[in-house]
Amino acid sequence: MSTRSIQKIISPIAPHFVGDGFRVHNFIPSAPGLDMQRMNPFIMLDYNAPFYFPPSEQPRGVDVHPHRGFETVTIAYKGRVEHHDSSGGGGIIG
Repeated sequence: MSTRSIQKIISPIAPHFVGDGFRVHNFIPSAPGLDMQRMNPFIMLDYNAPFYFPPSEQPRGVDVHPHRGFETVTIAYKGRVEHHDSSGGGGIIG
């Protein structure tokens, strides 16, 4: 594996919602001027900045959607994230 130097520091674009439970800043592939060849092996990078959701009886999240051919990595810096996938797997991260 080779080492690469930092090409540029990317500021976040305006946030948007994924489903009704994830307010994200998308860095990859949405940041202007990115060379996706240099981003390899990453195909997407979202950041969930702290955001207050008031208490609700309605669960929040993203509806069923497949992830095939790539690995999803989630890091919870603070708090917890509950995850369930379409194959019956799941757990709590954080």
